[in-house]
Amino acid sequence: KKEKNDKSKHLTELGFNKENYKELIEEIIRIATTNDIILSRESEFGNLYQIRGLLKQSLIVTIWIEQLENNQYRFITLYPL
Repeated sequence: KKEKNDKSKHLTELGFNKENYKELIEEIIRIATTNDIILSRESEFGNLYQIRGLLKQSLIVTIWIEQLENNQYRFITLYPL
C-alpha cells in the first residue's frame, strides 16, 4: 500500500470505501459546484484549479484541470487541508 500521498486512509476515516464510491463522487461534484474556484497555476496541458470545501466535516482541497484541447474540466485529486 502506498504511504506517501495516499488519500485512501483519510477517505476511509471519513467513511468512504469501495462500496460507496458513488457517494464520494457526488460529494466531490457538490464541493466543485458550490465553492469558489481558485486558479492555482497554468501548465502546458491546461489551467490547474483548487476548490476547497467540506467533506463530512473535513476541510479538503480538490484539484481540477481545464484541459486546453477541449476546454473541459477534469478532476485530478483531493487532499485534506
